[in-house]
Amino acid sequence: MCLICVEYEKSKLSLREAYRNFGEMRPSLTPEHALEVESMLDYEWELENQQEENDYQWWVNTPLGEENEL
Repeated sequence: MCLICVEYEKSKLSLREAYRNFGEMRPSLTPEHALEVESMLDYEWELENQQEENDYQWWVNTPLGEENEL
């Protein structure tokens, strides 16, 4: 495993930091592992954006004046 994988899995890198590090380290990775890392980061990005979209949809679909507790 590469440093990006290890540190990201330990939550020592944010997704943004992992992408930045990947850009710097990509030339030193094997093509196969570069694809694995890119796929992992893209998947994590999709999960984050899906959660943000779900949060937004909740907000948009809440009637005005209705109080909701999170």
